[in-house]
Amino acid sequence: IKETGNVLADAGESGRRYTALDFALTKKGPEVYRTTTFNQEKFPVALVRPEEIKLAVVRKPGPKDNGLYYEVAIPWERLGLAGVPKAGDLIGIALAVNDLDDEKQLDPKAVGLFWSQDPKKFGILVLEGK
Repeated sequence: IKETGNVLADAGESGRRYTALDFALTKKGPEVYRTTTFNQEKFPVALVRPEEIKLAVVRKPGPKDNGLYYEVAIPWERLGLAGVPKAGDLIGIALAVNDLDDEKQLDPKAVGLFWSQDPKKFGILVLEGK
């Protein structure tokens, strides 16, 4: 197992399927970028083609101002699964949202849900049957 200092990338060397996807509203529109991968040949660190992972960013009016809603559809195959997971399967998940509201703002605001680059600190999603 190689050690790069990136805990998530290094954990991928263990044979588990770790990946990091960034979703952004850019000047070109909604984009998905894979920043960490477990298989560089099949799932390269690169901009993901729009037909591989669907991303829509929808502006919806709110009580005080407009909000942006990110709607993402990730096919199981894009996460390295051979098919649909079955009841009882576990998926580790981490989520962070960065927001830059003003060009004068020095750093983005961040909101995290189990956010960590360390897979040992991920939240666990337990899949159930229909």
